[in-house]
Amino acid sequence: MRRAEMYERGAEGEAHTASMLTDLPVEWTAMHDVRWPGRRFANIDHIVAGPAGIFVVDSKNWSGNITVSRGVLRQNGRSREAAVAGCADSALAVSELAGPYGRHIVPVLCFVGGGELAGWARDVMVCSTANLTHMLLSRPAVMSAAEVAEASCGLRAQLQAAATTTPARQPPMPRAPRLRAQSRKRPDAPRNKSRRRSSVPSLGRLLIGLALLLYLVAAGPQLAARIGAAISNELTTTIQDDRPCSPTADSSGGTAGQRRGQDTRSEAGDQPC
Repeated sequence: MRRAEMYERGAEGEAHTASMLTDLPVEWTAMHDVRWPGRRFANIDHIVAGPAGIFVVDSKNWSGNITVSRGVLRQNGRSREAAVAGCADSALAVSELAGPYGRHIVPVLCFVGGGELAGWARDVMVCSTANLTHMLLSRPAVMSAAEVAEASCGLRAQLQAAATTTPARQPPMPRAPRLRAQSRKRPDAPRNKSRRRSSVPSLGRLLIGLALLLYLVAAGPQLAARIGAAISNELTTTIQDDRPCSPTADSSGGTAGQRRGQDTRSEAGDQPC
């Protein structure tokens, strides 16, 4: 909404300035709403050619207190250097198409409404619609009537040619697709969980094995003593069961008493145990 209002105010200011320029004598020529040379979406409000030179006029429909003092343009006390620089740039663009008449080009800032305003902000003439024609006619003559006509015709042709050959706006460079950090982190999340879950049983088995090993090391001597005692008892019992109660006689030796004793035991019916 604010931009639309500013556009309407600017259009009203340009129309008012154009109506003021109609009061100039017949030897003056004017062009309105001209395409800015070299720019696609910019225009120059007015170009006026006469004996005093070629004036590139930028209309401003500002509110508030407009002053120019010591080469500085101010609105409500604040410097408006950007407007001064913009007007100077437009005049420079026109001078590049004016050929030998470019040295006679003067940038002008014209404010709509209010009282008379006169001064200079650097090389830019500052005035209002109330005294615009007076300031143009009060300038000294620098061109003849024939030069004014030649400069006007040549400049009009150059501006029309520049408007038709203005380079098209280049499309913006395509941007590389941005990878989202979340899309790369999501697949890793379940994988990390599974690793943590699988590590729990392995740790439990390791702790159980360590506990069993410590138990065997601590109980090893006692267990070995018990196993050795059991084996010793078993061997002793086996040896006693296999040995006879009385010794057997030697067939080739021994005393007569031993043989008699044997005969006596045999007759009495003694049997081995």
